[in-house]
Amino acid sequence: MCRSRLTLVQFLLAIALSMAASMVNVAATGTPVPLGGLPDVLAPYGLGSVMLPADRDAIGAVFDALPEVIAGEGQSPRVSSVDRIVVSYGETDSRFGSPLMLTALSFADGDFFPSDFTAGDFVSMTSQTDDYEATAFGREGDLVWIQSETTVSIGADTLGTPDASRVLHTLAWGEAGSLWLFAATAGSPDGLAPLVAAFAAAAGTQPG
Repeated sequence: MCRSRLTLVQFLLAIALSMAASMVNVAATGTPVPLGGLPDVLAPYGLGSVMLPADRDAIGAVFDALPEVIAGEGQSPRVSSVDRIVVSYGETDSRFGSPLMLTALSFADGDFFPSDFTAGDFVSMTSQTDDYEATAFGREGDLVWIQSETTVSIGADTLGTPDASRVLHTLAWGEAGSLWLFAATAGSPDGLAPLVAAFAAAAGTQPG
C-alpha cells in the first residue's frame, strides 16, 4: 500500500481493489463455482433466518435501527454514496479506518462491478481464489455468504518508522440473486460477532 494516511474512502477503495484482484485471478486461473456448487452450510450468527432489506430505503431503515453503541464503540455519522451506505463504530484510525464497519454495497449503482453483478456472483468468484483469504463460505437457502481474514499492511510515513498491519475479519452476505451485498468488518472476531448480531436484530427475522 502507499505510504499515506488511510482515510475511510481509501480504506473502502482498498477493499474494492481486493475484490477486483480476486475476480481477475479467478478469470485467469479458473471458473467460479456455480451457485449450486456452493456448500450447504448454515450462515454464521444466524443470518440465514434474517429478513434482508432489498432496496436503499429499506437498508436505510435497518441502519437507522442499529444501536448507538456496539462492543463499547460509539456510532459515527453515516456515510452514503451512489453505490454504498456505511455505518462505522469507534474512533477512526488514520491508517486502518474504524474498528467496526457495516457496509451495504449496490453493484447496480456503481461502476466498479458489472451492473448485473449479484451477491451470488461475488461469493462464487471470491470463494475460488486465495487472494480474498476466505476462511469459510457457503449457502443457506437463498442466502450466500463468505468469511475472510485479510491482513492489511500500511507503509510507514517516515524513514525509520516501522510498517503497521492489522488483520481484518470480514463477513459478506446477501441473497444469491440480489444486486446488494452486505459486509461487516472488524479488527477482531470479538467485534465482528456483535456487529453482525446488531444488524440481524435491526433487520428482523423471517416469518416461520
